[in-house]
Amino acid sequence: EGDDADGSIERFQSLVQDGYKASVDLKLGEMRRAKLGLVAWDEDGAGSLWTSLSALMQKSRADYTILFRQLSYVSAADLSTDTPAEALLARLSPAFYCDKAAAEARDEWINWLRLYVSRLRDEGRPELERTAEMQAASPKYIPREWILVGAYEAAEAGDSSVLEELLGLFSAPFDEHPHLEAKYYRTTPAEFRKKAGVSYFS
Repeated sequence: EGDDADGSIERFQSLVQDGYKASVDLKLGEMRRAKLGLVAWDEDGAGSLWTSLSALMQKSRADYTILFRQLSYVSAADLSTDTPAEALLARLSPAFYCDKAAAEARDEWINWLRLYVSRLRDEGRPELERTAEMQAASPKYIPREWILVGAYEAAEAGDSSVLEELLGLFSAPFDEHPHLEAKYYRTTPAEFRKKAGVSYFS
């Protein structure tokens, strides 16, 4: 009986472990598919795009939140293999912290964007549908520490207007909020990038 019980437990553990991994892989693939705005997820094509993108973002010191949002503004209709390289990169430029790092990976970014746009064109998904899903998967605004610092410092001085502004912003972080874009849709300002207690959470 002991051997049977041990065998049953091992089989159960194996089922749970295999099922958990399969479930996680499925959810990860779905999340990545939505962030890229693709019709379907496949490891060879979409998975390769994702892996290359992840490596490029790290190499270029990109802001991940901003970069994924900027990807939603890339259009298969207005980009082609004849599009100037700078025009291709302009879509993503708000996400880069270091111009030098981005410049060093310039050709890699161009190649990646062209592969990505080629995939979008092959899939033929309506632009509005694709953009809507991408923006629903990637918030435009997140509560970065450098943003919150200004709010609680103002509140300590008796001014709650910044807190109220942020409450409205973070109540709908996936919306565009064009009147607040210049103020909050940006990489961490230089003065906060090495500030203890602020930089890490920004």
